[in-house]
Amino acid sequence: MIAEKLVKEALWDGEHATWFGDECVPSPSGGSTVVYRAVDGDLYGGTAGIGLYLARYAAISGDTEAARTARGALAHAANWVRRTRPDGALLSGTAGVATATLEAAELLADDRLMETATRLTRLTCQRIPQAVDLICGRAGTLLALLHLSRSGLEAELAATTADTLAQSLIDDARPGPVRGTCWPSDIDTPPLCGLAHGASGVALALTEWGKPDGLRLAAEAADFERAWFSADQGNWPDLREKHSWSIYWCHGALGIGQARLRQYDVTGHQIYAAEAGVAVDAALRLIAAMANGKPDLSLCHGLSGAIELLLDAATTFGQPALREAARDAAAIAVDLIGDGSWPCGIPGGDENPSLFLGLAGIGTALLRAQHPQIPSTALAYAGRTMTTRVIVQLSRSPDPEDLRLRVDRLRAAVPGCQVERVSPHGRALLRLPTDTDVDSALTTLNQIEDVEYAERDVIDTAQD
Repeated sequence: MIAEKLVKEALWDGEHATWFGDECVPSPSGGSTVVYRAVDGDLYGGTAGIGLYLARYAAISGDTEAARTARGALAHAANWVRRTRPDGALLSGTAGVATATLEAAELLADDRLMETATRLTRLTCQRIPQAVDLICGRAGTLLALLHLSRSGLEAELAATTADTLAQSLIDDARPGPVRGTCWPSDIDTPPLCGLAHGASGVALALTEWGKPDGLRLAAEAADFERAWFSADQGNWPDLREKHSWSIYWCHGALGIGQARLRQYDVTGHQIYAAEAGVAVDAALRLIAAMANGKPDLSLCHGLSGAIELLLDAATTFGQPALREAARDAAAIAVDLIGDGSWPCGIPGGDENPSLFLGLAGIGTALLRAQHPQIPSTALAYAGRTMTTRVIVQLSRSPDPEDLRLRVDRLRAAVPGCQVERVSPHGRALLRLPTDTDVDSALTTLNQIEDVEYAERDVIDTAQD
């Protein structure tokens, strides 16, 4: 439905496609006002995000008109970069156009798009943002360049620039007011919690970078946010406003939960799993509340952000029930809307076509609910998990409770290790944090009573 709507409403100028929609713009009085205008070319609110969604839809459906419109949207985005010369930010600049064009090139097997993505990668490396955050700053650019370098686009240049960006984020870190580490806000506020403009966005980027100093600061960023967490609210505050506890992707549990999922996936530290679980609970609360009325369905401010978090948590934790909850939420959204307009993330406005505030993001969440192979919007730049896998064979025991206690001893022996699964025959698969000395961990595990052997896993035989 949404893809067909976007294809139908596209406005063409030669090979370029764009859209009109409601947007919030600053007003002379200092607030904001809603205007109806053509979108820009960026990933957050412009044609790069719309083109990315349509390319994903076309790859799943085989819809040739959707594929043509995706190419038109990305051509508009590339032309926007040429005309306006934005910096290399992920969601507001060149980096996001590069990564969207790369994915579309791979999905649509389009060499012309791949050439454009390569050119945009070079531009991104030349136009480093001054800001810090994920949306407009160096944290987002770092994520993009790591992804682009792994994909082979200007790999050496992108990787070298990524290292420089990571070091600049390390240099800009400052102690938190209570504990942990934070970064100056780019939007004229105190240092913030959250994924879009706060500590979680920088933590996600440094976690993806994966080097020891980055992982250490990412852990300290999580500790900064932990000092602000409210157990009563089950959420982290939006520090831009007093007493604000929004459950959003940009500010609040949905985005912080995404960062914690990746930190857990990379390090195996259980504290991140616990905090991601808190975020999942917040997502379920948001879904329950929205089922009672006509909700905001956008990715940045609404239901699509909750659906994406549940889908990513289902994958990270191996919990199919969370994927079913996401599918149920998607079905609720479709039922609530019926034949009406799709509620987007523009306060006081009507439909918007974009990825983070409008139709393309809603369409992405609905598509992901049915097709798990579509990458996460928040975690699309994740590389391979960087932890070492270890097999531990325990001596046989007919008592399940005794087996559980033995597994607990394994977990306690190597701080931060993650027990992925245990077979009925006592063969356990562990993942070790990236900063673990693997040889020392194996020595420790092999000295535990009832461990027959512990060794690196190279073929994943833990189910045997």
